[in-house]
Amino acid sequence: GDGSFDNPENLNASYFAGSNDTANGSVVLKLSGQPISPCVDDVSDEMTLYLDPCVGIVENSSPDFKLQIQPNPNNGNFFLTLNTSKSIEIVVSIIDSKGNEVYRNSLSSSQLQQYPINLGNLSSGIYLLKVESKIGNASAKIILK
Repeated sequence: GDGSFDNPENLNASYFAGSNDTANGSVVLKLSGQPISPCVDDVSDEMTLYLDPCVGIVENSSPDFKLQIQPNPNNGNFFLTLNTSKSIEIVVSIIDSKGNEVYRNSLSSSQLQQYPINLGNLSSGIYLLKVESKIGNASAKIILK
């Protein structure tokens, strides 16, 4: 592949796909090891990593309310600002890249309201913030540094 590893000497390294990997839809990765005495044979193994071009988070906005996240990117502490057409009950949830819900809270929103959110010590990455209500749904990406 034409991608790169963040640390090629670490068994828990992350691979960042290159443009050819993405265009091909897959990449073959090979792990090789050299022997330590008394062993004498080199060992290697290969795996095919399939890249799904459809994986991602699409930003969405309902005409009945708007949301804003500030700051974004952030360190897990940010403000969610909602501007709704009327007072409503909402559910705010945050989903990680593996689809796990890492935050959930029910709130009452009255037209323009700002909510502080603290995600604690979550890992850096991209998360999906979803706001659900009877008048519509909206979502946005959150980037944690």
